[in-house]
Amino acid sequence: MESKNLSFPEMGSVYSNLIKGLEEYDQQHLKYFIELLSFDVSLDDEVTPFRITLSSGQQQKIKIIRALLSKPDVLILELDK
Repeated sequence: MESKNLSFPEMGSVYSNLIKGLEEYDQQHLKYFIELLSFDVSLDDEVTPFRITLSSGQQQKIKIIRALLSKPDVLILELDK
């Protein structure tokens, strides 16, 4: 499986950051992952400047949701502790 280098975060909406780099994705999966991870940010919120708008935990959730939407064969997550 090829790794994609996706810059993060990017100016635009939270939604556009979630689906960036994905050629196709399942809208139902997106809704499921948002609920599963208790992602409590509006998808319409604008990212300007991103690091001030969202906490580091919310940024991590965006990265996890994006990874899950890409339907990887294997997903390795590492705790930073």
